Amino acid sequence: MTFTRIDLLPSFDRKKCQQLQQRWEDYIGRAVFERVLSLIREGAGEDFLQYKFENGELAFLHDYWDLAGIQISGEDIEFPTGDNFENIDFSYAKFWHSTFKNACFPQTGFTFARLYNVKFKNCLFALASFYGCKLEKCSFENCSFVEGNGFTNCDFKETVFSDCFFF
Repeated sequence: MTFTRIDLLPSFDRKKCQQLQQRWEDYIGRAVFERVLSLIREGAGEDFLQYKFENGELAFLHDYWDLAGIQISGEDIEFPTGDNFENIDFSYAKFWHSTFKNACFPQTGFTFARLYNVKFKNCLFALASFYGCKLEKCSFENCSFVEGNGFTNCDFKETVFSDCFFF
């Protein structure tokens, strides 16, 4: 199997990428971002966006799993036990200089996501999908990848998996 440059993959949509990322940048987008980031800092949790979404507090999200295009930087979060990011869509998201400890990513999608200098420590990935992602200077330390995770056509640079379990 050969690697295809990510921007040349048939499902990569530059216009959609820009729209999803830019929606977080205006006045309303920044307010939604602050609400979402606050919930993440508090440990997220199963369907952690549902209540605020159903009450209209997350203006432009398509559903309560939609964090596509979000950009997270400079976070160091230790999560409680549980399904922190179940079914969350991180398509076209960007993560920089952050550490996630004890996070759980069941059925989480990272389609065309970009991760730079991100550390995952003691995290669980179950049925998580990484498609067309770029991971640079990332580390997965003591993480478990169970039940059908996938890394498809991802670009890894200086990324390390240490003491990880793969099903």
